[in-house]
Amino acid sequence: MRSEAQFAPQAHSVAAKLVAPRSTSRRSEMVRFGFAYLSALVARVFLSDRNAALIFQASDGTGIAVRVSSAAAFSPVIGDLVAAVGRIGTVPLPIDNAELQLVARFINDAPENDVPHLTEWARDNLGSMSVYQMLPAVNHLEMRSLATAVMSTCRTWGDISAMRSRVGNDALWFAVDNAPAVVRLRQTAETDVQKAIVKQLPDLVVSGGNVTFINEAYWDDWGNLLHWATREQDVLLVEMLLHIPGLDVNARDFGMKATPLHRAAHLNDDVFIRLLLAAPGIDVNAPDVDCFTPLHWAVIAENASIIRLLLKAPGINVNAGDDSGETPLHKAVQEGNLAIVKVLLLEAPGINVDAVDALNQTAVDMARSEPRYQEIVALVQACTGALR
Repeated sequence: MRSEAQFAPQAHSVAAKLVAPRSTSRRSEMVRFGFAYLSALVARVFLSDRNAALIFQASDGTGIAVRVSSAAAFSPVIGDLVAAVGRIGTVPLPIDNAELQLVARFINDAPENDVPHLTEWARDNLGSMSVYQMLPAVNHLEMRSLATAVMSTCRTWGDISAMRSRVGNDALWFAVDNAPAVVRLRQTAETDVQKAIVKQLPDLVVSGGNVTFINEAYWDDWGNLLHWATREQDVLLVEMLLHIPGLDVNARDFGMKATPLHRAAHLNDDVFIRLLLAAPGIDVNAPDVDCFTPLHWAVIAENASIIRLLLKAPGINVNAGDDSGETPLHKAVQEGNLAIVKVLLLEAPGINVDAVDALNQTAVDMARSEPRYQEIVALVQACTGALR
């Protein structure tokens, strides 16, 4: 049996090879845990049975035991070392004890590799540990699953964007590529086009670039990735996309020629309307294939909170007519929703109660034709005097 001393030169040689910068674009520079960091990965190696523990040695000398097979499965960096020299005894790592304890706990717990289980693990184990503390070590060990767990604590794009000055672009790229929203997207991708979109996304989010493909490629039969993310109500993915320079926030989908704002106007969650209305260049009056504006869609969906948000948008045209000349007020009367009619009459800037459709009917004319809408007629007539 060879002694531990006999293994040391070989382990050091292998470690040196493993720490060389990888030939991927994101490793053009090693940030914080750079080449000097990785070159400290020197192993003392000895033969052992298959269940022997791998010992991570923290920067303060503390030893932390993890299973060899689990460590190799979760970290390709450790996996390469195991494959090259066999069973490993102790691996000194210049990672603080607190962070390394969590890395070891994750390896030993071996949670299922899906977003819900990883999110649950993070909730139960991360405690007060910040994402800034964990990401450099996780990035260095290339632990994708742990990165997803850590990133599940980021609820908004602001949480992710704030990392840029704290962890550098390399770790930020790794964080974005393994964020739960991107992981779910990667798992959803089936076609070559979808896979190509997912592959481009982290680079565009972190560094920007040519967004033509993301803007024009259909994610599915209904539109591009922003349309899909809005329909799926994925807040973080929508935020990520909206922060990509040059993203077309007014892109039309395939069937209805609707924009993401149209789709958001038909949801029951106003967070997407808020995000899209805050996006530079948003067209609040964009017409779909039937000349319905987002306000038309919101009125038909009978969502007063979303209608109110649209009414406050700069440049909103509350009197826009569809291809039949019907304004949002016409639509509200047709729906017979007194509350929505009232919101439009009292809160819509510049509302024109005398606007007529292609049949030369005002909203009041429509209401008069329906006996059950007489309350609406009275409301419109009362408000008409006030508006005039």
